[in-house]
Amino acid sequence: MRLVFSLEDVRKTNLARLYSFLTWDSLALHYFKLPAGQEHYQLLGFLSQQIRFPSLISDVGTYRGASALALALNPLHRVETYDFCDHLPSKWKTVKNLDNVKFTIGNAFLHLDRIAQSDLIFLDIDPHDGEQEGDFVEALRKRKYRGLLLLDDIRLNTGMGRFWYGIPEAKLDLTAVGHWSGTGLVMFDPTLMSVQVVEP
Repeated sequence: MRLVFSLEDVRKTNLARLYSFLTWDSLALHYFKLPAGQEHYQLLGFLSQQIRFPSLISDVGTYRGASALALALNPLHRVETYDFCDHLPSKWKTVKNLDNVKFTIGNAFLHLDRIAQSDLIFLDIDPHDGEQEGDFVEALRKRKYRGLLLLDDIRLNTGMGRFWYGIPEAKLDLTAVGHWSGTGLVMFDPTLMSVQVVEP
């Protein structure tokens, strides 16, 4: 599968049908509505829509569930979201249930065989130091992962920058339509799944 799009295509992504699934306060909805380049939700929804065959999408780092919600924009896909905690935080899962989203509490590293079956993985985990991220990517390599990995916070700090620039696989910096702290896309097998950004 080859995806070709312009940055403007991402900015046109409409997430409005998902707003009613948010159970947060108005400030949280405000963040979900922020445009691509400030927050990454439009990009997540866009990528979900571009994968046109029914797929498994994994969201690693649930927090409050907004990323899983955006990834569920295309109802064809099954979104499975994992966190790294083994208990239920008070702010966890603040979105209403969607038929195509499954929430899993516990260490995502225990579910890597399942996650590695995804066509798209979004990785956004604390403490954003590049170390857990590096371990996660290496675990995908060992499982011969062949899909797309979207990374949050690649420009957040030195550790994340070092991690991002050290990735040898084909990759794109999509910060312009991602999160202000940096968003990168890694293509583990460009012959199978590749992305190209073109000028509008």
